[in-house]
Amino acid sequence: MTDLNCTFFRLRKATRRITALYDDALGEAGLTATQFSVLAMIATTGPLPMSGMAEALGMDASTLTRTIRPLVERGDVSVSAGEDKRVKQVALTDKGRETVARALPHWRAAQKRVAQELGGDIAQLHALLTTVSGIREPDEDEVPAAGN
Repeated sequence: MTDLNCTFFRLRKATRRITALYDDALGEAGLTATQFSVLAMIATTGPLPMSGMAEALGMDASTLTRTIRPLVERGDVSVSAGEDKRVKQVALTDKGRETVARALPHWRAAQKRVAQELGGDIAQLHALLTTVSGIREPDEDEVPAAGN
């Protein structure tokens, strides 16, 4: 097997390239692609519990916390206790709404570039990514033992 025939290798390579493209574009607004994803999600859905946001973004809680920390420090989001005091709620601030508005043209430019590169293949890519995103982690009893 060569690295080029490995699905994991190909997906990681593609992910790194796309992330770099979006990071470069959104860097003009002072954001990373991951930070923009967080802000855009809150802008679209309204305040969210950290756990729900992590699940929706496909992140673990510690990664989301590290992503949100600079956004809190900049004043783009606020984190507070929800109705259930054990649940942290993340909300967009007025400054965060301004940051999203400032970043949107850069995000659109990155979207346009990817669409131009992929042409008609973008719908097929989105369908495949939806399928891949639905692959679930195996249950513990489904994981083969070492050497099998």
